[in-house]
Amino acid sequence: LLPAWSLVVMLILLAALIILYIRLPFGEWKYRFKLPISVYLGWISVATMANATAVLVSIGWTGGGWTEAGWTIAMIIVAVLAGLFFLWRYADVPYVLVILWALYGILSRSSPEATGIQYTLQGGLILLGIAAIWRLPRWLKA
Repeated sequence: LLPAWSLVVMLILLAALIILYIRLPFGEWKYRFKLPISVYLGWISVATMANATAVLVSIGWTGGGWTEAGWTIAMIIVAVLAGLFFLWRYADVPYVLVILWALYGILSRSSPEATGIQYTLQGGLILLGIAAIWRLPRWLKA
Protein backbone atom coordinates (compact mmCIF):
# COMPACT_ATOMS: atom_id res chain seq x y z
CA LEU A 1 0.00 0.00 0.00
CA LEU A 2 2.80 2.45 0.83
CA PRO A 3 4.57 2.07 -2.54
CA ALA A 4 1.29 2.92 -4.29
CA TRP A 5 0.83 6.05 -2.18
CA SER A 6 4.39 7.13 -2.87
CA LEU A 7 3.69 6.74 -6.60
CA VAL A 8 0.57 8.92 -6.26
CA VAL A 9 2.63 11.60 -4.51
CA MET A 10 5.35 11.37 -7.18
CA LEU A 11 2.79 11.69 -9.98
CA ILE A 12 1.36 14.81 -8.33
CA LEU A 13 4.88 16.23 -7.98
CA LEU A 14 5.67 15.34 -11.60
CA ALA A 15 2.48 17.07 -12.79
CA ALA A 16 3.25 20.16 -10.70
CA LEU A 17 6.79 20.34 -12.08
CA ILE A 18 5.57 19.98 -15.65
CA ILE A 19 3.07 22.83 -15.14
CA LEU A 20 5.75 24.98 -13.54
CA TYR A 21 8.20 24.13 -16.31
CA ILE A 22 5.76 25.06 -19.06
CA ARG A 23 4.75 28.33 -17.43
CA LEU A 24 8.23 29.61 -16.60
CA PRO A 25 9.63 32.01 -19.17
CA PHE A 26 12.96 31.23 -20.81
CA GLY A 27 14.60 34.66 -21.25
CA GLU A 28 16.80 36.21 -18.61
CA TRP A 29 15.44 34.00 -15.82
CA LYS A 30 16.47 30.76 -17.49
CA TYR A 31 19.59 30.11 -15.44
CA ARG A 32 18.11 31.25 -12.17
CA PHE A 33 14.82 29.32 -12.30
CA LYS A 34 14.58 27.13 -15.38
CA LEU A 35 17.85 25.24 -14.82
CA PRO A 36 16.99 23.86 -11.36
CA ILE A 37 13.45 23.04 -12.49
CA SER A 38 14.85 21.19 -15.54
CA VAL A 39 17.20 19.13 -13.42
CA TYR A 40 14.54 18.39 -10.80
CA LEU A 41 12.01 17.47 -13.49
CA GLY A 42 14.55 15.11 -15.03
CA TRP A 43 15.15 13.35 -11.71
CA ILE A 44 11.47 13.10 -10.90
CA SER A 45 10.79 11.72 -14.39
CA VAL A 46 13.34 8.95 -13.90
CA ALA A 47 12.28 8.32 -10.29
CA THR A 48 8.62 8.07 -11.30
CA MET A 49 9.45 5.39 -13.86
CA ALA A 50 11.46 3.47 -11.26
CA ASN A 51 8.75 3.89 -8.63
CA ALA A 52 6.03 2.69 -11.03
CA THR A 53 8.10 -0.43 -11.61
CA ALA A 54 8.52 -0.93 -7.85
CA VAL A 55 4.76 -0.63 -7.33
CA LEU A 56 4.07 -3.22 -10.03
CA VAL A 57 6.57 -5.61 -8.45
CA SER A 58 5.10 -5.02 -4.97
CA ILE A 59 1.62 -6.03 -6.13
CA GLY A 60 2.98 -9.15 -7.79
CA TRP A 61 2.38 -8.13 -11.39
CA THR A 62 4.07 -10.63 -13.68
CA GLY A 63 4.60 -8.46 -16.75
CA GLY A 64 1.50 -9.12 -18.79
CA GLY A 65 3.27 -11.59 -21.05
CA TRP A 66 6.46 -9.55 -21.34
CA THR A 67 9.73 -10.61 -19.76
CA GLU A 68 11.48 -8.55 -17.13
CA ALA A 69 14.14 -7.66 -19.71
CA GLY A 70 11.43 -6.61 -22.17
CA TRP A 71 9.91 -4.21 -19.63
CA THR A 72 13.34 -2.86 -18.73
CA ILE A 73 14.06 -2.15 -22.39
CA ALA A 74 10.62 -0.51 -22.76
CA MET A 75 11.29 1.79 -19.78
CA ILE A 76 14.71 2.71 -21.19
CA ILE A 77 13.05 3.60 -24.49
CA VAL A 78 10.45 5.72 -22.68
CA ALA A 79 13.24 7.61 -20.87
CA VAL A 80 15.12 8.16 -24.14
CA LEU A 81 11.94 9.36 -25.88
CA ALA A 82 11.24 11.78 -23.01
CA GLY A 83 14.76 13.15 -23.36
CA LEU A 84 14.39 13.51 -27.13
CA PHE A 85 11.06 15.29 -26.67
CA PHE A 86 12.56 17.81 -24.24
CA LEU A 87 15.47 18.37 -26.61
CA TRP A 88 13.26 18.78 -29.67
CA ARG A 89 10.58 20.95 -28.03
CA TYR A 90 12.60 22.97 -25.53
CA ALA A 91 16.28 22.35 -26.41
CA ASP A 92 16.58 21.40 -22.73
CA VAL A 93 20.06 19.97 -22.39
CA PRO A 94 20.09 19.87 -18.53
CA TYR A 95 16.98 17.65 -18.48
CA VAL A 96 18.71 15.27 -20.89
CA LEU A 97 21.93 15.27 -18.89
CA VAL A 98 19.95 13.89 -15.95
CA ILE A 99 18.48 11.16 -18.17
CA LEU A 100 21.98 10.38 -19.47
CA TRP A 101 23.33 10.15 -15.93
CA ALA A 102 20.52 7.79 -14.88
CA LEU A 103 20.96 5.57 -17.95
CA TYR A 104 24.72 5.43 -17.41
CA GLY A 105 24.11 4.44 -13.78
CA ILE A 106 21.86 1.61 -14.91
CA LEU A 107 24.41 0.52 -17.53
CA SER A 108 27.25 0.50 -15.00
CA ARG A 109 25.27 -1.86 -12.73
CA SER A 110 23.70 -4.08 -15.39
CA SER A 111 24.73 -7.67 -15.75
CA PRO A 112 27.05 -8.51 -18.67
CA GLU A 113 24.64 -11.32 -19.55
CA ALA A 114 21.83 -8.79 -20.14
CA THR A 115 23.05 -7.93 -23.63
CA GLY A 116 19.68 -6.66 -24.92
CA ILE A 117 19.41 -4.25 -22.03
CA GLN A 118 23.04 -3.18 -22.38
CA TYR A 119 22.68 -2.57 -26.13
CA THR A 120 19.52 -0.54 -25.55
CA LEU A 121 21.25 1.51 -22.85
CA GLN A 122 24.31 2.09 -25.02
CA GLY A 123 22.16 3.08 -28.00
CA GLY A 124 20.11 5.43 -25.84
CA LEU A 125 23.22 7.02 -24.36
CA ILE A 126 24.75 7.57 -27.80
CA LEU A 127 21.53 8.92 -29.30
CA LEU A 128 20.80 11.30 -26.42
CA GLY A 129 24.45 12.37 -26.16
CA ILE A 130 24.66 13.30 -29.84
CA ALA A 131 21.25 15.02 -29.74
CA ALA A 132 22.24 17.00 -26.62
CA ILE A 133 25.47 18.19 -28.23
CA TRP A 134 23.51 19.16 -31.35
CA ARG A 135 20.94 21.19 -29.30
CA LEU A 136 23.45 22.76 -26.89
CA PRO A 137 23.96 25.93 -28.96
CA ARG A 138 20.20 26.55 -29.08
CA TRP A 139 19.88 26.00 -25.33
CA LEU A 140 22.70 28.47 -24.64
CA LYS A 141 21.01 31.11 -26.82
CA ALA A 142 17.53 30.67 -25.35
